[in-house]
Amino acid sequence: MRVDKDGSGAITPNEVEDLLTETYGFPPLEEEVKMFMEEFDLNNDGKVTLDEFKCALTRMREKINQKAQQGREYTSNLQMRQDRFKHRRIQGEVTEKFKLPMTSNQRNGFYVNDQQQQEIAKGARFPVRKCPETKYADEMVRTGFFT
Repeated sequence: MRVDKDGSGAITPNEVEDLLTETYGFPPLEEEVKMFMEEFDLNNDGKVTLDEFKCALTRMREKINQKAQQGREYTSNLQMRQDRFKHRRIQGEVTEKFKLPMTSNQRNGFYVNDQQQQEIAKGARFPVRKCPETKYADEMVRTGFFT
């Protein structure tokens, strides 16, 4: 390996620092080298072998693919249009799809962990006011006319 300067079969934190310097074009922070080692050094021996590197990259790719699947709500334009006309909004919780609130108003209650806040969000304590079209669409879905 080009990064393994001493030919030991594993890279050390000093070699990681050289790798990141070459990648960034400037020396990395100590914290960045530490984060790299924590993520890639699976057996905590202070060295990263090629197998550890491959396993860590595979794990990272799987995490990224899971996030990508969570962000994709619709697989077809037809399904999206049908949901729009049935007055359906996001499937599931907003926090499942978005990492951060998109608007300042979404910040209120975006990370709902409190039971009381969950009840408020569901409309258990305060009634939710709906427009006549939404009430009609909800009733059509409830009765099974639209599925």
